[in-house]
Amino acid sequence: MPDFLDFAKAKSEDREVAVRLDLGEGLPEVFVNAIQIEQVILNLVRNAIEASKGTHKDRREVVIQSRTGGTGTVEIVVTD
Repeated sequence: MPDFLDFAKAKSEDREVAVRLDLGEGLPEVFVNAIQIEQVILNLVRNAIEASKGTHKDRREVVIQSRTGGTGTVEIVVTD
């Protein structure tokens, strides 16, 4: 489990927002600065949690998804 997820889950529990991972399998290896990528994803998750304030409690969910983007790339998608 990614390190940033612990931080995201702590904030999400305070706001009663579920955080769900939907990670693709068999993704190609990518070379990135892991700390920078984690920071970007954490910021997106925090924004999604904040945006869900007005949503009914039963519908508050943030999904972090990874999938093949094409031609050896990987996409990370954060939805609320």
